[in-house]
Amino acid sequence: DPERLGVDLTIKEATTSLADINKLAPKGSIPSSIALPPGLQLTGKIAGQLNNLILDAKLNTAWGTAAFDGQLAGFVTGKNQTYKGTLNLNEFDAGKWLKQEGTVGKITGRATVDGKGIDVNTLSTKFGLDVQSAYLNGYTYQNLDATGTLSNGIVDIVGALKDPNANVKLDANLGLKGDFPSVTGETVINELNLPALKLYN
Repeated sequence: DPERLGVDLTIKEATTSLADINKLAPKGSIPSSIALPPGLQLTGKIAGQLNNLILDAKLNTAWGTAAFDGQLAGFVTGKNQTYKGTLNLNEFDAGKWLKQEGTVGKITGRATVDGKGIDVNTLSTKFGLDVQSAYLNGYTYQNLDATGTLSNGIVDIVGALKDPNANVKLDANLGLKGDFPSVTGETVINELNLPALKLYN
């Protein structure tokens, strides 16, 4: 019972494969929108109940590394997921993990999160971003800082992008539901090189 079984582990090195995960993970606990790499290596500390874990851990994969310091609950049972902490990504290939290669790519940066849910249409979270680099639609953006909320498919975000080809300040509301996302808000553009950003030929 994940609600009763607890752990207090220091992991020097734990490795597993996609084949092992598919055998052991409860049916439906891995969302269909997420792909997993062929191998994973975990180091760090894990404590608490299986369904309510406190972590200070680092995940190394062929698709990049992710380190998380915080608390995760509900992920073993696959329902009522909550999370709070700091996530550090290094060359993390979000396109492969999210099955959106070509649209999204490698990300290096830090994010703070405090929220619940994993479905973009229903989750509710506060977040902070400090992104050194992120690949999106053919271009690797640099130097993004932002804070905001994501709730029921609506993102409210305030931030600044200080990329060599895009110097932009943003205060926006993004609607992610439906086939055509909506955007409202205010943007101050100091520099925007559309051809360099692969936004215009």
